[in-house]
Amino acid sequence: MSDPSDGMLLAPAASASAAAASTPMGSPSPSTDAESSSKRRPNPLVDLIETETAYVAELASIIKKVASAWSRHNFPPPELDTMFRNIEAVYRANRGFLKSLREIGPNPSSPKALGDLLMRWIDDLDGPYTRFCDNFFSNFDNWPAVQSNSKLPVLLAEISQPPADGSAPIFSDRKRQPDEAWTLDGLFSLPHVRLKYYKKLYARLLKSTQPGRSDHRLLVLANEKLDELLERSKSRITMSLLDETPAGASTDRGSGTSFPGTNETAE
Repeated sequence: MSDPSDGMLLAPAASASAAAASTPMGSPSPSTDAESSSKRRPNPLVDLIETETAYVAELASIIKKVASAWSRHNFPPPELDTMFRNIEAVYRANRGFLKSLREIGPNPSSPKALGDLLMRWIDDLDGPYTRFCDNFFSNFDNWPAVQSNSKLPVLLAEISQPPADGSAPIFSDRKRQPDEAWTLDGLFSLPHVRLKYYKKLYARLLKSTQPGRSDHRLLVLANEKLDELLERSKSRITMSLLDETPAGASTDRGSGTSFPGTNETAE
């Protein structure tokens, strides 16, 4: 792949302190005025790493904590089982992406490595996110098969607790309120919200890249793929379990895989 990072907006921060500062990419040095500085957008690469870290942790809580409300002796309904499995596939993809992001860090020595990673990520997310969107249903919180599980409210309350050290929680969705309790539907909607984040990021990268360059062409294709996934997401986000029997949802439980929450594969 040719160097797709030359014209990208995700330039490395000048230093660790500058990376942490809330400054939009390409802007002048931050103002000394605290109030003005606090209103600035964070460095895009720093924000990507921070929110991706939170997102992977949130997905892990679904398959490690929430899924444990069910077991091999109390197996979830097929529709719910499919949701858990598709979330686990998304988690594994994003865990790999986050690992690569951390290896590059907020101050990458090789912009090309960052550019290659961002382009490769579009290919990597396609499969798991397509399956997730195509089999998505909402209104699990109001489904009798879910409401009858007495363990679920306890587990949701546990993951809704703030950090034990008293620090402010960091969410993948910056708009989420710290005191907002998690619900099953809220957790299941996370990949939809994340797709919107990626679309904004890659649209910004495309806008900053000069037409005619190889990286511009790659970013056009990346944005087209994200648009396609968002259309899939939009078409399924209102599909409710309560409207009709979701016969279209895949109930394939895979081959040789254990139900999420009953094993230690999701690390």
